[in-house]
Amino acid sequence: MYIGIDQSYRNTGIVTIDDDLNVVTHEVVQTLKSDGDYFTRAALVAETTTCIIKTTDELTGAVKGIGIEGLAFGMRGTTLQQLAGLQFMLVGALREALYYPKVYTPSTVKKCATGAGKASKDDMYNALPDQAKKLFEKITKSNGREDLADAYWIAVKTKLEDAQ
Repeated sequence: MYIGIDQSYRNTGIVTIDDDLNVVTHEVVQTLKSDGDYFTRAALVAETTTCIIKTTDELTGAVKGIGIEGLAFGMRGTTLQQLAGLQFMLVGALREALYYPKVYTPSTVKKCATGAGKASKDDMYNALPDQAKKLFEKITKSNGREDLADAYWIAVKTKLEDAQ
């Protein structure tokens, strides 16, 4: 199984796929401003995501690879710093649990999904196979549907890279 993670402070999408690219599990880890400052929220995302992955691995014993979306090169300022901190804490927590995620640029993930490095959120969702769309369509955009779509494609990219 392969796991894709699309990290953010609001909705971190986590999708597990099998060797046939079918969704096995999907989760959204949410934090709100009321949960605390960015350090507290990053720790919550890192701890919860790592727990979900450990549980998936313990139940299946079949996690072959984990992928995570890196930061966009065009980002600047405070947002970039906050997301870099989140990525650092998330990757650190995963490594501490002996998982070593591969980090992919957003354009690489978009190209995997749509064939183009500059795809919109709608393009990424529309490129999903029917099985994944049916699972994710029940989730609103504000509750992480687009994050799950990205996480699905990150998992696919991880599987395809593993097959090479």
